[in-house]
Amino acid sequence: MSLDKLSDRQLQIIMHLCNGASQEEIASQLFLSVSGINQQVAAARRVMRARNNVHLASMVIASGLLYYLPDNGRRTLDEPVRDSVADDRSVHNHEAPHAA
Repeated sequence: MSLDKLSDRQLQIIMHLCNGASQEEIASQLFLSVSGINQQVAAARRVMRARNNVHLASMVIASGLLYYLPDNGRRTLDEPVRDSVADDRSVHNHEAPHAA
């Protein structure tokens, strides 16, 4: 896997997909076209060698780059974590990192 080759934008889009957003919703929230969303997701699938979007999302979640963070009783995915993934043990345990 080449997680470090995913762009921040690709991770952001994957996060929205993992939270159940449609491509149209993501495009609206990120001020991109649906075609642009599709291109970013396809590029991320190629980089990760994922078979489909579900496989892509599961690979990114399993890597620890995205983690579950409860929000008002709902389980959602928080923003991508980049540099702190290797340093913060709580991210590897899929817990939200503690605020400083």
